[in-house]
Amino acid sequence: MLVFPALWQKAHGQTVAEEKFDFSVRALPLTEVFTRLTELQKINFSFNTGELQSIPPVTYQGTARNLREHLTAILSPTGYYFKFVGNQIVVFRPGNPPAEQPRPEQPVIVSEEIPVITDTLKTRISQVVLPQIIRDTIIKTDTIIRTDTIVRIDTVFVTPEPAQQPEPRSSLRFEPDRNSGWSAGLYAGPMFNNYAFTSADNDQAIRELVEETESVSFRNLVAGAGINLHRNDWLFSGSVQFTGFTNRFRHSYEQTTGGYYEVDTLDVYYTVVLTDTTWIYITDSSYLPLDKRNYSISQWNTFGYIDMQLGIQYTLYRKRDFRLHARSAVNIGRLIYAKGSTIDPVTGLEEIDFDALGIRKTMISWQAGIGFRQKLTDWIDITAETWYRGSVNDMFNGYPVERKYNAFGLQAGLLYYF
Repeated sequence: MLVFPALWQKAHGQTVAEEKFDFSVRALPLTEVFTRLTELQKINFSFNTGELQSIPPVTYQGTARNLREHLTAILSPTGYYFKFVGNQIVVFRPGNPPAEQPRPEQPVIVSEEIPVITDTLKTRISQVVLPQIIRDTIIKTDTIIRTDTIVRIDTVFVTPEPAQQPEPRSSLRFEPDRNSGWSAGLYAGPMFNNYAFTSADNDQAIRELVEETESVSFRNLVAGAGINLHRNDWLFSGSVQFTGFTNRFRHSYEQTTGGYYEVDTLDVYYTVVLTDTTWIYITDSSYLPLDKRNYSISQWNTFGYIDMQLGIQYTLYRKRDFRLHARSAVNIGRLIYAKGSTIDPVTGLEEIDFDALGIRKTMISWQAGIGFRQKLTDWIDITAETWYRGSVNDMFNGYPVERKYNAFGLQAGLLYYF
């Protein structure tokens, strides 16, 4: 029996293109998708592998579709087209359609007898001449493997040099490790302080008078120096700092004396009637004029402490030369001076000097803030931070009004890495 290649390929291509089947893939390269279709439909694909490598992985699911419908759905997002050429499918860009160059015609096949079978008739056809034109796409791949072996022999003379002491680090030669190392810092800045006053109910009047006479102030400052240990996003610090609190004390009051008659006894005698004795006093009186004295006090109350501060810091955000951090610390302060006056708790009106009161020598406070570090040079960072600080214990011993400081501060400084 004689075979008709061209007619058989066309019929087979039409059958494959029209046959409906289910097909699905998940996150596969497009070339691997073509491989799956080749295994299912027994058809070949022709494409440029280099171009398809830039296409993202394909995820697709189709039900009861023929090959043409599957390929249309898969290739539509990629911008590629396809075309059936014999038993092959050529995949190409819209601007580069596949070239179809006919091969030389095959020789004429002549057969004395060619059986042609249909559903209703069997006959023989003699002397049938069938020209056959086959179009195909040829992919040529060359693999070039080149191996060179180079052998080089050198004679090297090594002369040892005398041992030298390592040179000290210089910021002009290399950069320190900011993620694992040490740094020293200096910082200073102002702060806003507002005392918190509390008292028992029976001392409410004197507490209101203290609140009225002592106002809030911006004349406060902090300055210190410390050393820091860096471990990636964490920083552990210890520092010694000076903390100074200053606020205005204003108090006015009036004292009056006199304004009444003072009686003076000049002489005394008596009379006796029977058993009764009557005493008679001879007196004189003088008027004492009213005396008023007004007192007005305006001065600065100051406290000074030397603090030992222990802190921990965590980096919230970082870029190449910038870091944003959150920080908390504990302060233990030792009083070095206290000068000023407040309301006398005995009279409830006059002022009393700090020296006559029991001032607490040690103050404990906590601190929390947020800040940043910016690289300035290879060895130096500039820093800035804003924070809140509150005292744990009272500033006076035995005073009926409890006084604690609540301060907001802003400080800036420099870090030197070593």
